[in-house]
Amino acid sequence: MMVKDKVAIVTGAARGIGAAAALALARDGYHIEASDIDGDGLARTQAAIVDAGGSVVTGLLDVRSSEAVAAYAAGVEGRHEGIDLLVSNAGFASIGYLEDIDDAHWETVTDLNLTSHMRLARAFVPRMKARTSGRIICLGSIAGHTYGWAGRLAYASSKAGVTGLVRTLAMELGPHGITVNGVAPAGLHAAVEQVPLGRVGTNEDIGDFIAMLASDGARFMTGQMLSVDGGMSVSL
Repeated sequence: MMVKDKVAIVTGAARGIGAAAALALARDGYHIEASDIDGDGLARTQAAIVDAGGSVVTGLLDVRSSEAVAAYAAGVEGRHEGIDLLVSNAGFASIGYLEDIDDAHWETVTDLNLTSHMRLARAFVPRMKARTSGRIICLGSIAGHTYGWAGRLAYASSKAGVTGLVRTLAMELGPHGITVNGVAPAGLHAAVEQVPLGRVGTNEDIGDFIAMLASDGARFMTGQMLSVDGGMSVSL
């Protein structure tokens, strides 16, 4: 579905799901404000969007810093009358059993995988409220949402927190015309026999779903964490 004159923020857009989502949204007609800490990766995302005929501006952003997020939001909002979509994607996977995790590890994972979503929403929601419209999509995981994952304690816990954040923000922001949903990917690095669809997933599978969730057809959906996993969550 093509849109016109709409603006989408995509964080963690230098590679992987973020880059795929930025490209899918650009193809649907969104102007993309793409950010990451990886400038070289952002340049590749920018080139792919331009080659596809899309519109994009890139910017370096460390979502672990409240000050950096606030400054970035001010810069983006200064270029546009409004922000239509925030795709809060930045995050990383971590490994660690209970006995291996110190406070620093736990705090690092939680800050990037959970707190960053709050920082970004806090920065961009005021303008959305003023326009009584907006979409927020946060990246979670089926780890912590659908099942536990031994050896990924901090990761699964932080991603479970994203589900709670999505549901709570949906309640808070719904009266202002803002929807908040989450995407819980899996199956991208699984063994084929674990995936009922019989193939490993791709970043494009998730990116295209994010674009679909951003479409007008999802206007009445909010507060949902949606598993996009080739059926893994129903087979495990």
